[in-house]
Amino acid sequence: MDENKQNQIPVLESTPPPTTPSVESSQIVIKPKGSSLKSKWPFLVIAVLLVLVGIFGGYFILNQTRNTPSPTPTPDQKACSQEAKICPDGSGVGRTGPNCEFAACPKNNESSSSETADWETYADSDFGINLMYPKSYGSIVVRTTIPTGKLLEGSVNKAFVFGSYIKPNKESGGRGGSLYDLYKVTISNGKYYWSMWFNPSSKQELEPVKIIKSKDGSEILILNNNSFVEIRGNEYKYLPEGEIAAFVNLKGSKYTALVFINSPYINGEPAVPIPEPEFYKILETLEIN
Repeated sequence: MDENKQNQIPVLESTPPPTTPSVESSQIVIKPKGSSLKSKWPFLVIAVLLVLVGIFGGYFILNQTRNTPSPTPTPDQKACSQEAKICPDGSGVGRTGPNCEFAACPKNNESSSSETADWETYADSDFGINLMYPKSYGSIVVRTTIPTGKLLEGSVNKAFVFGSYIKPNKESGGRGGSLYDLYKVTISNGKYYWSMWFNPSSKQELEPVKIIKSKDGSEILILNNNSFVEIRGNEYKYLPEGEIAAFVNLKGSKYTALVFINSPYINGEPAVPIPEPEFYKILETLEIN
């Protein structure tokens, strides 16, 4: 019996093999590749949109700024009148700026000086003037001598006449009067007047068509027949149609004023009138001593 016990093989209890935990029970999640990029794409899209909005927005603002018109004057701004001031060179300037002041006249430039560089100079001690004129006129000579004055004309056929009377004496007391009887030009209350030697106290109103400056800054009044207010509508004329004259005061006591006429006649004979711009250019060279 003991032999049977020794021959029995002991029975071992079987231990169950270790089990592998399932994916579901361990809750391990394996993320597929590329899941990180997919999670960020909304932010990338938003960033791109912001950049595009910035670019197009900036272009729109810049374009609007360029096309924005200048601001219109406010009701408080003063509207300037349309008056014009005639400058020495014959050009005109208007009122401008907040105070509606006349703009500055253009200054004489070198080209203007070059135009008269080869001109002749005429000096007259009786009148107390220096004057320049084109060489083509020839020499200015006394064409007509009058008892109480001096009348000069340009030679050749250029219709450039200037002169003045002095106080009438017995030989000229009966003269009816002409522009050469000019005694002086005066200004009163912004208006111009002229008087004659035979009646200096009688002043007649003038309305110049233009006022220019001589080289020394003296005022030269440019006139046509309509400039003489007292004879408007009358048959009598100081200046024929198309003729212009210039009045300027002198500094002497013998000759107190000087008359220039751009006449189409010399001694009653037809002549070639000086073009108005050239007439003005000659007057601008005038120097009164």
